[in-house]
Amino acid sequence: MSGNDLNIAADDEFNEQLGIYEDADGRPDLTVEDATEVHVGIEWLVRIRKLRLLLPLRFGIYTDPGHRIHAVSENPDLRRLFPEADDRIHFAFGTGFVFKNGKFDLAVDFAEGYSQIFGSWALTLP
Repeated sequence: MSGNDLNIAADDEFNEQLGIYEDADGRPDLTVEDATEVHVGIEWLVRIRKLRLLLPLRFGIYTDPGHRIHAVSENPDLRRLFPEADDRIHFAFGTGFVFKNGKFDLAVDFAEGYSQIFGSWALTLP
């Protein structure tokens, strides 16, 4: 965001002498903080010999900081239009099947107010 104008015209006041709108407080109206995501996971590989199947079991947890531009101005309209996002902690689970000519993966990702299911199929040609 370096070099961008973080002022919004919504809280500007009209300067009748100059005939232009000016930012009354001279401070940025919007900001976004730097944040660090942390990801941790583990995978177990289970071999099912009778079915000639290799089954990966995965579990992970990661932080998801609020990656959103938000208002720092005291203006209530700007605070409503540009709210600060909540940080979330995600829990992810997954499994898959590895076959002779391919693999299938399935993952589920949960967080407060959020859930997603991912699937993929890869086919290996001889």
